Amino acid sequence: ITTPIPVAPILVSPAAGAFVTTSTPTFTWNAAPYGYQYEIQIGKSYTFSLSSIVAGGKLDPGALTFTSPSLNDGTYYWRVKAWNNNTTPEAGKWSAYRIVKIDTVNPADPVLKSPADNAVLLTTRPALSVTALPAGAKYIRFQVDDANDFATPLVDVSPAAAAYTFTAAQALPFGNYYWRVCSVDAAGNQSNWSATRSFLVTILKTPADQSTITDKTPLFTWAAATGATGYQIQVADTDTFDSPLIYNIYSAAVSYAPVNALPDGVLYWRMMVTTATGGSNWTTPFKFTITP
Repeated sequence: ITTPIPVAPILVSPAAGAFVTTSTPTFTWNAAPYGYQYEIQIGKSYTFSLSSIVAGGKLDPGALTFTSPSLNDGTYYWRVKAWNNNTTPEAGKWSAYRIVKIDTVNPADPVLKSPADNAVLLTTRPALSVTALPAGAKYIRFQVDDANDFATPLVDVSPAAAAYTFTAAQALPFGNYYWRVCSVDAAGNQSNWSATRSFLVTILKTPADQSTITDKTPLFTWAAATGATGYQIQVADTDTFDSPLIYNIYSAAVSYAPVNALPDGVLYWRMMVTTATGGSNWTTPFKFTITP
């Protein structure tokens, strides 16, 4: 009584056409009925001619994985067959071959384009961009966070383009943010992270931040916010707004001129947007100085 000839094994990983980022990939397959020992071939040609074989051979009985010796970047073909445990072992058919692509080279680093560092953006849905997709890159990975360590990014996306615009669901509250990018290739190799830039999301226009004016009843102006039913404005002589000089003035317009003169010195102003469903957070205050 002899053991039947095994059927062709079913390959598991890497998946067909997969990219791998290691020069020593591990190949796995399922056990075949009556399979006792397995043989693998890895070659540079789907014909598996002797000259094209770069790694493989018979493995220890029962082994269902094989980690190849170091291979150069490129495209390879692999297949497996099973042997039974008869006195004179018999081999089954080779499995269908699969293609695996080894890519261990990182793509080039991207170059930031816009917004500029410390930009003031009058939108809650900013557009971020790099100069171009770098050589070897398939995606640009954009990260945005309210902390410059990016420990828990608010946005982490990888479009196959050199720019990304926030969706409505990703609209940012008013405040300061940081962003950075890296490039990613088809295999998943990632470039170095770019330098970090920051931007401010606000609707405040004038008086501009850090400006100096002489008008004691300055015209406060701001950008219209999507969905706004009105705006609240506060002006104070401290950035904590404990005792505002102008307190929660409501306006449906995009400007406001105080009736009474404001004092000379350093002042701060901020705004909140009201909508049909609620309101925003306060903007980051702008600081300005009134001189005699």
